[in-house]
Amino acid sequence: MRKLVVYQLLGQIKYSPVLFRVERSDRTYRSRFSSYAIVHHLTSSGHYDECEIRFLAPISLLRPEECTESWLDLERFKDRVRSELKDVEPDVTWKSEVVPLPAFGRYKIDSEIWEFASSPDSVAAAALVDMISSSGVLRERGRRLSVVLNVSTGHNSYIPPLVEALKTLVVIDGALSVGREAVIEESKYATTDPVLYGMDVEHIVYLRDSPARFFLDYPFKDRDSIDGACNLRWLLRDRDDGALNNVSDVADALLYRIRCFLIEGLKAFNAFRYGVPLALLDRRLVRLDPQEALRCAEDLLDLMVSVLKPNLSGNIVSVPDIDFAHFRSLLIALALCASIPLVVSSLGITNSQEDGVAVDDLGKFAQLYEERLPELKLNSRILQRELNDINSYLPGMNAEWQTLKAVQESRRTIRRGTPYLSDQKRNFYAHAGLSKNEAEVRAAAGRVFLRYSMKRLKEIESWLMKPW
Repeated sequence: MRKLVVYQLLGQIKYSPVLFRVERSDRTYRSRFSSYAIVHHLTSSGHYDECEIRFLAPISLLRPEECTESWLDLERFKDRVRSELKDVEPDVTWKSEVVPLPAFGRYKIDSEIWEFASSPDSVAAAALVDMISSSGVLRERGRRLSVVLNVSTGHNSYIPPLVEALKTLVVIDGALSVGREAVIEESKYATTDPVLYGMDVEHIVYLRDSPARFFLDYPFKDRDSIDGACNLRWLLRDRDDGALNNVSDVADALLYRIRCFLIEGLKAFNAFRYGVPLALLDRRLVRLDPQEALRCAEDLLDLMVSVLKPNLSGNIVSVPDIDFAHFRSLLIALALCASIPLVVSSLGITNSQEDGVAVDDLGKFAQLYEERLPELKLNSRILQRELNDINSYLPGMNAEWQTLKAVQESRRTIRRGTPYLSDQKRNFYAHAGLSKNEAEVRAAAGRVFLRYSMKRLKEIESWLMKPW
């Protein structure tokens, strides 16, 4: 299944029709909106099974209408915009939807001045919520998707937050796909030549690739940064308590759940990134449920929909000011909390605290690093070196658990009583988490099994929280 989604920013509705040609296409298309030409061009090859246009409509486009209790009626707003779009383009058959966006600034609407109190960050947050939902990147991992952000119309001040939203969507997809194939095959920006109304000339539509890429990085480096991000007072810049009363109880409970996940995610990411696979298989150290991580992300999106609900007071329409950087970081971290355990489980390694992990099973991580995560190839070499050394101790090893140090002493690989390196953390990571005092080994059925010493778990956990 391949789907195309085109997002078009609106600055007004009743544009005049002009002739569009999408780059070097051999066909032209007359329309008021270049997105129709883009869809017509891209779907003509039959590459897509489904396509959709989503019009990003700032709520300043139409005179605000109150629903109940001073809240702006967003459903009524969508219906009105949708109706007007249908009036000006009655013959369009493409599936389309209207997406309300917060507005910021002052506008003259029907001879009255209206103030829209919000921010570019809130625009980015609202757009990202819709992009995640409409693209299906959280749950629909079996499809392939192309997305186009069309900024050929609308106020220039909305373009930077929408670009940030699209870049974040690509990064979240990359975080969800770590080590696997991404859902978003391509992401593009679209714009057009300056439009000359009243003249029968062609206007070129330009499609350019988005430079957004996912880099294997966790948005939070320590517990303090997670605590700060999982605080409603940091996520929302507004300091008006009244604006938060409707969501604070739900938000506090959700952010506490997210905080717990992100702490586990920090340990999991550091173990994954810095090549300590045994820790990822030890539930005493890392406890992550990928489905619950996705539920947290979905609940966070629902919370943002509630937070971004516009409030109407006189001629002022206000939407809380979101800290988009915090919002983005929470979603990317939750995506990694879901994807890392899924990648680990895909290796099919069975283990338990009593039985440990077989050396050859742990070697599957070396293959993962080598074949699917080229930026972690060095981890493969280090891990394989350690596993080869440990396997060489098999002759004479017994079925009782003993520290790797004890085995090395018995094999005279190291001298008995050799002091532990002063930089224990560095030694731990330099040996792929299989340093001699932390790892325990035993032999069974001609195989070597590994686990961590119970006495060293607290220390190992502290190293996973802060590798440097």
